[in-house]
Amino acid sequence: MKPEKVKTLVFIQDGFLRSVPMAALYDSQQQKYLVETYAIATTPSLRLTTPKARDRSTQKALILGLTEKATIDGKTFDQLLAVPNEVSAVESIFPKLMSI
Repeated sequence: MKPEKVKTLVFIQDGFLRSVPMAALYDSQQQKYLVETYAIATTPSLRLTTPKARDRSTQKALILGLTEKATIDGKTFDQLLAVPNEVSAVESIFPKLMSI
């Protein structure tokens, strides 16, 4: 692959490399920081696992939503019209929950 086709660099930072800020790395040939040329993505490790089905009967969820207009610290927030439907959708997934 030609270098000019690369748009994103992904770093998998394991061990002591976790403390290295990859966006601050300098490309001395182009005389630029990598972040000036590429999008930088980092992850602490790369591990692929098989997803497991969870028993939702033992899980709990707290659902919060803005169902009426509110003023907080002098800023007014309009109600979110879809909140009741969204709460119902989550309630159908989690049998034990508390909604406010």
